[in-house]
Amino acid sequence: MNPRASFSLPHHRGVVALLLAIFASVPQGAWGGGCGNFTATDGSKYILDPLTLADDYVGFESVNPPQFNVFRWNFCAPVNTQCSTFSNARVTQTAQNGICVPSGYEPISFGDHPDGPGKGVVVTYVNEMDSQCLSGQVSRTTKIIVGCGTSNWTLDGISESTVTRCMYEIRATSKHACRLHGTGKSSASTLHRAAAGLISFIMISSVLLFVF
Repeated sequence: MNPRASFSLPHHRGVVALLLAIFASVPQGAWGGGCGNFTATDGSKYILDPLTLADDYVGFESVNPPQFNVFRWNFCAPVNTQCSTFSNARVTQTAQNGICVPSGYEPISFGDHPDGPGKGVVVTYVNEMDSQCLSGQVSRTTKIIVGCGTSNWTLDGISESTVTRCMYEIRATSKHACRLHGTGKSSASTLHRAAAGLISFIMISSVLLFVF
């Protein structure tokens, strides 16, 4: 029997086993799916489904509460209080004159929190059929910016953009907007260290294989 062959077989088995162990621990492809799951650009993972309520969230626009727009919204589900003949809106706003308009339907996008990808999420809802806003060549848009917090939900404020009409922001914090433990930059660093260790192991093993 070839001595080199008898040495390399268990060596390669060890490398294969190590490779399988490492790749089994790495998330493959897109994680999760649906409205409530989101993966940030740094690998942080969020599950927002617990934010869905049986009833609506309600808040007043910060400009002139409670006499200005009253907002109602939900996550991953339509609001219960819809506007007249409209349906399936995720966000609605009612002005002081009683006129109600949908401020967004299905989430157009999920994005990183302005303070960083591991700090929370931004969910953007858009109503592309609002003629009042389209006359200004914009779509009525509501961004819900939720940072990591300790309570189920704490509303920080609702405001309209001072630059562009029909652009609104709802800011809040929630423990459900905290990234899942073990995801994000820290886990990515661990993976990089594991990959570097694997490369070193393969290089050293290759040298030993030819030496012996």
